[in-house]
Amino acid sequence: MLFPLCALCGGLFPLAGKSYIQRGRLSFGSGEIAFTIYVSASADGSAKMLLQSQAGRLAKIELCPCGRVRSCEGGAFFPKRLAEKFALRDFRACWGMSKFLPEDARIEISRGLAAGVSYGGYSAEFSQFFRVEKWGCDIPRVAEIKCPEYTLRLEFAAPIEKN
Repeated sequence: MLFPLCALCGGLFPLAGKSYIQRGRLSFGSGEIAFTIYVSASADGSAKMLLQSQAGRLAKIELCPCGRVRSCEGGAFFPKRLAEKFALRDFRACWGMSKFLPEDARIEISRGLAAGVSYGGYSAEFSQFFRVEKWGCDIPRVAEIKCPEYTLRLEFAAPIEKN
């Protein structure tokens, strides 16, 4: 079932507001990079994301509770402009930050949760949902992002324990 993306859709995105680790592969042209994503959510709704590969940091992003950028940095071979253009877009799409997505963005709902978001050649699909007892909700084990520039496959690794 497809719906227009609306301001209330953030609650349908099960990774929003959670702290977790994902591992994945970024494929582009004839290249591929393995990396790890660390996401840390704060009680006030703000969030931080760090993309790390064996070669070092790819991107580091911090968002305000409203989804605006507090800071966005690139790394040695992933400049700030690419972090702003791609990593920031993917973070906002996976968290359902609808006011930063185009009006024609659509979400696919499955079992009351977002199973995907798509618009203009871009898609983020969530699958293999499983229950995380600590959070009391189902989350996607796999997130796949596809766009003309790259394909990204992420697998949930673990929740982050906060002290």
